[in-house]
Amino acid sequence: MRYFVLALLVCLLSCPVVAQTENQKIKCDNDCATRELPFLFCDMATGRKLTKCSAYPNHEPGLRALRKRMPPTCYYYDPASFTLLKPGYAFVQISGEDTTIIFAPDWVESAIFSAAIDWWLQSGCPSPQTDDVDNCCIRARWAERREQLHDFVNNPTGVLAMNWNEIRPTAGAPDCKVDCNNSELIFNQTPEFIQLDPVTKLPTRFFYNGGEEPNGNGSLADGDDFEYYHFPSVLMHETGHWYGIGHLGERDAFGQSCGDQTGVAMMCGGSNGLYPGEERTLRDDDLCAFRKLYCCEQTAVGVEEEFSTGIEEFSIYPNPLHTSILAVEVSSQQLILHSKTVRLIDGNGRVVYEAVSPAGATIHTINTDRLSTGSYLVTIMADGLKGAISKRILIER
Repeated sequence: MRYFVLALLVCLLSCPVVAQTENQKIKCDNDCATRELPFLFCDMATGRKLTKCSAYPNHEPGLRALRKRMPPTCYYYDPASFTLLKPGYAFVQISGEDTTIIFAPDWVESAIFSAAIDWWLQSGCPSPQTDDVDNCCIRARWAERREQLHDFVNNPTGVLAMNWNEIRPTAGAPDCKVDCNNSELIFNQTPEFIQLDPVTKLPTRFFYNGGEEPNGNGSLADGDDFEYYHFPSVLMHETGHWYGIGHLGERDAFGQSCGDQTGVAMMCGGSNGLYPGEERTLRDDDLCAFRKLYCCEQTAVGVEEEFSTGIEEFSIYPNPLHTSILAVEVSSQQLILHSKTVRLIDGNGRVVYEAVSPAGATIHTINTDRLSTGSYLVTIMADGLKGAISKRILIER
């Protein structure tokens, strides 16, 4: 049986504004520029939330696209309410002498940050825009009771997760701004969804994030079959809704269907939603939708050179880093031939280091003496090339 991942949003904090100038915007390629894709809007007359297929989501008369700036903080709250998977407790599967981590709650907070920033990195957007965006930070929690599922209160088995979005009223009328304090990412852990085995008292439907897919007849459910869903894929999908992207391939509020009809894109929903055990990555329609919302010049069309984003493009060492100097070495000829911007981004989404490495250079060094212990992202964007590549570095003092 297939289940779809639904969506909608987040929590208000005072967030520093990152400036973006016009020349930082990129151009959508020819195909993306005119493609209609589903976006989340608020009707300025009624305050009603709706999905609409659009080629120009930031220029729809009477509608405001529900856009968010990249969150400086990813806030995973109230984990104590999740009784099955408490922080620090790894849900494991035992097969013979091997023990496999199926779900580790301690990894969730960093996974939220990674999902939020991966949309920016993989789309090639240089930095968050600041015009007409909601300054929300991601707020996420587990739902143990069906009443916490909002629109799915009467169908708690039909949703893996959701992104609930409240619109803020002003003077009795909506201004279509998001009320971040009453918006959140919700992951379903209701009894109706997890369906505890009556003998083992373990869930027969659950998320996994341990890097290895569970087997279908493991000891988790005492030999019975169970359904398991790839948490990073669920999270990336919900984050896409948080940024303002609707379900690809589904009918919008006006009866129109647009976007990927094959069911392979991250943001596909409904009958093309996530299968148990299925892992997804961002595809063309996903990234095109994000670029339209956040960094494309929608009045000009151009084609930029693509470059692949495989692990062979560059390396960082040593990793983990116990010394002062971090080395970033590029191996791709495309990167070597262009000047490139190297950035370090901390766990709060802040750029803590930025420098330009000239064309022809293969090694760039970063002095990390002033950086604290923790996980960082190293990103590279090359002039004239579309896209960004990134790797994670752990600094240990």
